[in-house]
Amino acid sequence: MKIVLLSFVVLVSYISYSQRNIEDSLNLAKVDEIHKTVESKLTGSVTNQDIDQLTNFLWSYSSDKLQFICLMNDDLNVLNKNPNQKIDEHYLNVALSELKNKQNVTVELTEILDYYDFYDNYNKKSDYMLVYKIHFVNNTSFGKNTNNLLDFRIDVINGEITAIICQADKV
Repeated sequence: MKIVLLSFVVLVSYISYSQRNIEDSLNLAKVDEIHKTVESKLTGSVTNQDIDQLTNFLWSYSSDKLQFICLMNDDLNVLNKNPNQKIDEHYLNVALSELKNKQNVTVELTEILDYYDFYDNYNKKSDYMLVYKIHFVNNTSFGKNTNNLLDFRIDVINGEITAIICQADKV
């Protein structure tokens, strides 16, 4: 009886572990693709077309319940007067407009957070957050050619972007 019970526990543990690996491998493939796209579109000279392509890409992987938090662009208040209104691709494009037509932009992936262990055992999800620091030079109230920093985060759960967070240090 003990051997059967132990075998069952080992089998269930193995199935749970392998399922985590299957979910993770699929989600990590999406995370890698998202990272490569963000890095290629936001490095060097960033054009309007780069931002358009990036927002199109991010939108194509976003979930129906995408949350977008942006603490840098006052134009978003006009677009999103109703907090229950769904975010669309145009909204993302306006949100990232601060990066359009910038030179010498650098993207630094500071960390990838793994939130799998934060979920209870019945609601486990493959959840990774990419945390970027995006550096660019801009003329601001601090003066000409001010170094600016944008904290940019993308949360990917089971292959879908569920949240994008932008916060500016100086813009």
